[in-house]
Amino acid sequence: MNAKDFITESLVRIANEISQINIRYAYDEITNFHIIEISPEEIRRGDEKYMEMEYELWNNFRTMFPHEDILICEISDTNNMDNILFEKIAPISISGYTSCESSCVIPDFDGIYQSFNYTITENNYTNTIENILSDISYNESEYIINHVHGTLKNGFVFGVEDNAQVDKKHVFLYKSHSPYQKVKGLPYILDNAERIIFFGYSLGQTDHSYFDDFFGCKEKEFIFYHYGQNSYDDMKWQIKILTNNQQAKFGEYNNISFIDINKER
Repeated sequence: MNAKDFITESLVRIANEISQINIRYAYDEITNFHIIEISPEEIRRGDEKYMEMEYELWNNFRTMFPHEDILICEISDTNNMDNILFEKIAPISISGYTSCESSCVIPDFDGIYQSFNYTITENNYTNTIENILSDISYNESEYIINHVHGTLKNGFVFGVEDNAQVDKKHVFLYKSHSPYQKVKGLPYILDNAERIIFFGYSLGQTDHSYFDDFFGCKEKEFIFYHYGQNSYDDMKWQIKILTNNQQAKFGEYNNISFIDINKER
């Protein structure tokens, strides 16, 4: 077993024991340091179970890999976390779009959704969610926002799915034709999320390709916000399509909630 595998296995054990912990593990190829960032601070320096497991990790690492270096610390801008190898994302509660909670080993690809406490994928072109998070003074280092369809400021996506019948001269109408579409890594995030929240999102047919083969036996928590009965009926219909007419099976294997925001007002 090499050092990276040892650290990853150790962090998986910690993640399974401490549900509210956030973990980022990266390897700095410039300094050759294994860097592990832990948050929140009340767990890092206040949870006895975690501190015991941290010491065990550090002590075993020094014994097994005496010629390698490791740093276990709080989140810091001075750390080079470009090469993330593992992340554990604790649950969050926020009214906003599609929010994913996950714990996963990060594959080696560019444009990574990585090392954040939660991920929000936003399908409109505005900075509404950024404004909401700013208003509640949420730490920017703890979340990542991905504008799947781009933004008004930098360019946005407008069009149809790849399976739509479009004349060749109108190929630009395919959303995948746009350089502003940002879907790389999205299936990986969804597959590794434990809780997925849909807010202000109808699961419309033009976005079905984002969820191909996803609405199956996942053993996850799904929360769907809708507005009124018509919105609920439409969302159930979209789920029917996405599950290939297996809504009952989808419900058997997942914890599913529907929340009518019209009644919550």
